[in-house]
Amino acid sequence: MPVAQGRFPGCAGESALDLSNKFPGSTLGPTLRSVSFPLPGGGTGTDEYIKVDKFHDQFAADVPMSVTDQMAATQRPVAASALQEKATKAAWKTIPSWTLITTEDRNIPPASQRFMAQRAHANAVEIKASHAVTVSQPGAVAQLVEQAARATTGTAASADSSAPGLASTGSGRQVRQALVVGSTAVGSMAVGSALVVLGRLRRSDAGCGR
Repeated sequence: MPVAQGRFPGCAGESALDLSNKFPGSTLGPTLRSVSFPLPGGGTGTDEYIKVDKFHDQFAADVPMSVTDQMAATQRPVAASALQEKATKAAWKTIPSWTLITTEDRNIPPASQRFMAQRAHANAVEIKASHAVTVSQPGAVAQLVEQAARATTGTAASADSSAPGLASTGSGRQVRQALVVGSTAVGSMAVGSALVVLGRLRRSDAGCGR
């Protein structure tokens, strides 16, 4: 099952930075520490880290500091060029998508996340969580993956039988799918009542202009 991670379902010519800055609300910029590194073909690139003393509040405010201290110390940087690179295609035009909108995200404004989800006709779920939702509420991420698998293949093993179910919003007639979940870890813990299902959004061949 193809999985697209990250919350930037863009159009050709758009970058992650463009989409993140489309609406106000991100406080990421002032928390970054830039580190230069040599490029294989000559010249230098720039890696971006979140400053250790800013990491908890910026990236994972709903995660215990005992955990975020370790996350901050072991974080992998993102290359500035990756944030600025322009997309060449809009995969969501041909691949159905699911997105988890994190309403307490200080990296990517919730308004930007909603814009991208609506434009991509994604099956969207909102959750009160930080950018690090896969750490703070891994069960919600696991359930969204399971929901997408059920919608597109008709079957899926339950991640946790005690976890509350999400309403099915996908189409079983399409086998390919993208899961836009914003991180790399998927857990199987049960979660509480923080999920709000936004409902079914039909796909179309609408253009990228908006």
